[in-house]
Amino acid sequence: MKHLRRRVLPVLSGLILLCLSSTLYAQGNCPDVQINFLIDSVICYDPTASLIDLDVEVTGGAGTGTGVWSGPHITNPTEGIFRTTFALPGQHQVNYTYTEGACVYTDSTTFLLSRLSPPFIQASFEKNGHLCKDSFSVVELLSPYDPATTNLVWDLAGGIGVEQGRPDLLHVTWDSPGSKIISLQYEQYGCLSPPAIQQLVLDPTIDIPMVECDNTLERVVYDWVDPPNSSATVVFVISGPNGVADTVEDRYTIENLMPGQIVQVRMVTTSKNTCDGNFIDPICQAAACDGSLIDILPITSACISGGTTDTIDLEYYLRDTITPSMLTWSGAGVFDPTQPRIVVDPSMAGQTQWVYLTFESATCVVTDSVSFDLIPPPVADFTIPTTACEDESVTAAFAFGPIPPNSDTILIWDFDGATIVNGDPAIGNVELSWPTSGTKMVSLALQVGSCVSETAVRFVNVQGAPEAAIINCTPGPSSILFSWQDIQGATFEVNVLQGPPGTRISTTSYEVTGLSLNQDVTIEVITEGAGLCNTRTATQTCTPLDCPPVDIAIIPIDPVCPDPNAQPIDLTATITGGNGTGILRWSGDNVSGSTWTPDASQSGQNNFIVARYTEGACIYEDSIAVTVLDPLIANFVIPSQTCTGESIQLEATGNFPANATFTWTFNGIQDPGLLGPGPHNVSMDTPGNLQIALDVDDGQCTAPTVTRFIQVAAALPNPVITCDATDDQILFTWAPIPGASSYQVNVLQGPAGSQTSDTSMVFTGLIPGEEVRIEVLLENGGPCPDSRAELSCRTPGCPDITVDID
Repeated sequence: MKHLRRRVLPVLSGLILLCLSSTLYAQGNCPDVQINFLIDSVICYDPTASLIDLDVEVTGGAGTGTGVWSGPHITNPTEGIFRTTFALPGQHQVNYTYTEGACVYTDSTTFLLSRLSPPFIQASFEKNGHLCKDSFSVVELLSPYDPATTNLVWDLAGGIGVEQGRPDLLHVTWDSPGSKIISLQYEQYGCLSPPAIQQLVLDPTIDIPMVECDNTLERVVYDWVDPPNSSATVVFVISGPNGVADTVEDRYTIENLMPGQIVQVRMVTTSKNTCDGNFIDPICQAAACDGSLIDILPITSACISGGTTDTIDLEYYLRDTITPSMLTWSGAGVFDPTQPRIVVDPSMAGQTQWVYLTFESATCVVTDSVSFDLIPPPVADFTIPTTACEDESVTAAFAFGPIPPNSDTILIWDFDGATIVNGDPAIGNVELSWPTSGTKMVSLALQVGSCVSETAVRFVNVQGAPEAAIINCTPGPSSILFSWQDIQGATFEVNVLQGPPGTRISTTSYEVTGLSLNQDVTIEVITEGAGLCNTRTATQTCTPLDCPPVDIAIIPIDPVCPDPNAQPIDLTATITGGNGTGILRWSGDNVSGSTWTPDASQSGQNNFIVARYTEGACIYEDSIAVTVLDPLIANFVIPSQTCTGESIQLEATGNFPANATFTWTFNGIQDPGLLGPGPHNVSMDTPGNLQIALDVDDGQCTAPTVTRFIQVAAALPNPVITCDATDDQILFTWAPIPGASSYQVNVLQGPAGSQTSDTSMVFTGLIPGEEVRIEVLLENGGPCPDSRAELSCRTPGCPDITVDID
């Protein structure tokens, strides 16, 4: 054999790490080969991984050889598998033989198999594994170990351990309650033993109870809520008389105290767990007999008008509502000493008034007071003319002058739809105007602080002015023709404001002649009507032009009906004369471009449409009046239900001419026999829902269709009564009628009977020849009258007999 190499390897012997040598031998004339074991010096036993894969590295030679392992617990020599299942802890040697051709190389190594047993620990507790959070547990390792080679690996579940002279004895504390699992493992040369585990439960500490104290003049009441994990709260009196514990509620009551007396108790809370209970010494005091016992809430300053009274409810706070006591009210306005209420009148205004409330019990008398002021109400007054014209400015003047800045006085006006022309309503005087006529109600209320005056009201009769003239002018080279529309019931006065006087051509035209080109002429036309507001003025200025004659012929528009869905009507005119290069424009109410749309607001008045034709500097105008007819309005009223055969009345009401056409339809079918507005009496033979509609047409306009619905009910038939009579009784019967809910039987003649069913009644105890008469009523319900029938029946009379006496 040839000595090739000597190695020194660290190994473990038992629990001591040793260094062993290994020698590699090979045959002579063989290349140098090195066997390097890739095995940890310490292998930790793992029951879940019992097969250890040993590894080796061979260097040198051709690298074409093979190797085998040998030694105890080698289960696969080729792969080098070492089984730890049955291997004892300690040093183990394994061999590796490498063969390459005729050369054989052998080497060996050792390693330590660490197989540690679990430790045994013990943790102290107080009861059944439980320990109070504020205490500590003594945790001790009871199994032997070698401190020189073994470390202790503790897991204290978040606790803090303090060694008691050695690492295997600890005092452990925790910051929070709950389940705590303590574990300990041995650690030796990097290997851990199975853990030793012990569980503790830390109980939470017991808080003091949350205590509230309620009191009256003669008693105090302790109320509390037992803290979590407590079993009960026991009360001991430290100072004061003994009280009574409530057996249901957490409450302790001490009575028969003097006002303001102080008591103290100790409240001891017992524990449900391993922690100690707790206690608190709350102090409570009976209510004092002083001003804090009652409090009258402030009375808001009140206003009252002369000659009137007012009732004011008083609010107050009473601290002790349990102690038997009496409340007495006195002072200004008190009319019932037992009621928190006063009556005030104007004689109390202008000075401070006082109201008193006295509380009186067996041990205490306290009085509280409150003052109030009664303010005289402010007075609202203003002036305004009693009559005015449409769009005329009138002044509403506050009677007491303008309101100064930063005043607490507020003017509350209502101008009934007027337009404010000038002035500030918050200061005083305001100029107003109304665009429509009628009686206008203007009101003013004055507020000073929280007091509001009575409302002052004035009425203004606003009268309408006549319609203003719309002046058109037709200029010529040396003359101007002014013209305007005719206004029914009005006369016109013409004044020349600029230029030479002219000549009145007609009621609605005026001509000025002898003019030079570009000479302006201004006239005013005063429309004079009846009444207060009888004038309306319009002005127009025109200049003579050397204009060719042009005629505007507006195509007339027939009277139209006011339709909310009316379509625009085209405006057309024929222009003759001129050179045809001018522009035609239209103006007037509801005129847009070259169309006019009528609406109901134009009914009953003159509606003028003006055509203005401009050709160069020459302007030509013409106008027509169009009529919007008054709208047709139709209506009729019928009951919501009726009975077959019963008559209802149809009569049209509304706004329509007498010669209008009236079309009455029933469920869409016209009744040609109903002519005119009515009244018409109609009846229905068939039950059910009926729709009645009315259309009114006057040949020009049609009223919106009016539709009404009526429920026609069918009446029940009259019952048919029969009778069966014997010597001493009569049986009346009648057939049941579908739809009848009940039958009412009235005896019209004879004794009282007995109703044996819904459809029969019997009379007994009758004498021969006695007559009975009944009526049977069926209640129809709804609009139909009740159905009825009556019948008279008689018992048979005694038979005629003949007695022959021999």
